[in-house]
Amino acid sequence: MSDFDREKEREKLREKYERDKQKREQSERLSELLLKGATMTDRHCETCGDPVFRWDGQEFCPTCQQPGEETTGESEPTETAEPSSPAPTGESAVEVEPDTERPTDSQPAVQPDRQPRQPTPRQPAETPDATGQPSVAADGDLATARASLERTLATLAQQAEQADTLAETRRYLDGARDAAEALDAAEQVR
Repeated sequence: MSDFDREKEREKLREKYERDKQKREQSERLSELLLKGATMTDRHCETCGDPVFRWDGQEFCPTCQQPGEETTGESEPTETAEPSSPAPTGESAVEVEPDTERPTDSQPAVQPDRQPRQPTPRQPAETPDATGQPSVAADGDLATARASLERTLATLAQQAEQADTLAETRRYLDGARDAAEALDAAEQVR
């Protein structure tokens, strides 16, 4: 009777291992899609329940290859989804087809996002220089910055002293060193 139970347990473990293997393969496929630039939407496939991805305006399920709703009216993404739909191993069809179009579409989308962000931090730095009394504002800002750096330095030193691991201690000490260098630079401006 114990042999039967062992065999039953082995079978359960085999099934569990097979399910885990399938989950790992699926996770690898999803990771590959994300690494190649596909976006995971907040919707799931009605057929298999897996997340729906968006690539070049086309939404699709990478597992069962069911096309999702189109997000744009472009005809090219529709052509991309059609060859991958009949493919039984969806992974190769999904990875190969959109990969040829990905680099041309991603570069313009990334650059406009970065350009508006850079001028924003620069504007406040230029505003005090444009005021009527830059020396008074600069002295007040400098004193505030020095006080803040001194507090930060003291806090980081205490945290480094109380850290549990060497890695934490090093991280806090690196921060303290940076704060000390900034404080020294602030003193040089004085």
